[in-house]
Amino acid sequence: MRILYTKLIFLCFFFFPLLVHGQVVDNKTYIGTTATTQRLQSYHHPNHSISIGFDILPGSQTTSPRLSAGYALRVTPFTAAIGAAFTYYNDPLSLLPIYIALKYQLIQAHFFPFISVKTGYNFSILTDTKTPVEKHKGGLLFNPAIGVQFTLGKEIALYLTGGYDIDKASFRQKQNDRRTITTEVTYKRFVAGMGLIF
Repeated sequence: MRILYTKLIFLCFFFFPLLVHGQVVDNKTYIGTTATTQRLQSYHHPNHSISIGFDILPGSQTTSPRLSAGYALRVTPFTAAIGAAFTYYNDPLSLLPIYIALKYQLIQAHFFPFISVKTGYNFSILTDTKTPVEKHKGGLLFNPAIGVQFTLGKEIALYLTGGYDIDKASFRQKQNDRRTITTEVTYKRFVAGMGLIF
């Protein structure tokens, strides 16, 4: 009988620490997993994204809209992107820029400011068909900007930007006296825009 009691006491001392340890480990694992999952959901930033944007370029006589779309790769705090846009100048040309962009995120947060620069080449499109144009071509695009971005959901964000835009193009016209006149066009305008990132 004494031997039986001794064995029971020994088993209790042997298994009790294991049971307690197992509960503590499971509890820590559960808590750690929950916290990690919540943190990933709160701070989820995909490494690649698609953006669509709308800009306004006010001029002295007209205001030109610009629609854009791009694909970006993100390596915190930098984001590099390629994209295309359409800028409606109708003077007599409109422009179709193909660009690359670089954005630098100033702080790590849901709501953060950033600086960016966009550069590329404008392909020209004759949209004012009433103006007799013999030949036309595009030119440089350069657009530095500052902005803010904030998260709307797990995988969607909204951005607002303001900056300065330079667009170049040229066109050639033939006059009645058979002279040819080449006009170099440089648009220098402030630009304000907004867009969504998916």
